[in-house]
Amino acid sequence: MKKNAFEGFKYEKPNVETLKKGNHTVRVNSKSLTDSFHLLDGTLKEGVKEEIEAEEKWSDSTAQLAIVIVSMINAGVMTYRFNVAGYKHKDDFTEDQLNDPKYTVIGDYVCVRNKAEKLVRIKCDQRTQKAKRILNQFLLATGATEGQDLMEIIDKCIADKTQFGITVSKKIYQDKPHFDIAKFTAVGEEVKAEGIGTEEF
Repeated sequence: MKKNAFEGFKYEKPNVETLKKGNHTVRVNSKSLTDSFHLLDGTLKEGVKEEIEAEEKWSDSTAQLAIVIVSMINAGVMTYRFNVAGYKHKDDFTEDQLNDPKYTVIGDYVCVRNKAEKLVRIKCDQRTQKAKRILNQFLLATGATEGQDLMEIIDKCIADKTQFGITVSKKIYQDKPHFDIAKFTAVGEEVKAEGIGTEEF
């Protein structure tokens, strides 16, 4: 018998291609409930704890629904996180307001101290409503019916391998190139969607 040609072979995590700029027909492969401080496997993102302790980051995370989207022609994958809320940006305040000692600006966000003296962001009704519209636009693209439960819709999409379209755009986020979804499209019908970007929340 010949020597095992695979002897010594070790598993290496495959490189997964991220969906690039353009139009793609996709489906939802999986979903998970998470937040802005954690990776999809539940582990805390690198550096978050230290940044919070140094007050270089707010202490309140944003609850998120993450979906993993895969191309129907194996062009790549993309993870998208829907936010449950949006927060006030420094551009929402005047310079005089920002000089008030009760406010602390971290990045684009304006923070205040809660009862535990931790820095937290200020919820913005307008951006929270936008977050909800974006989620509803995605659901509309999947063919959801008004009044259906969110998780039931997504579970059915996963089980049925429901196809829909996305338009991916390239932008700069935190000084790095970032591919993001700019539009959701129902199969055969375009769905009007606002520009989507994590930094807008």
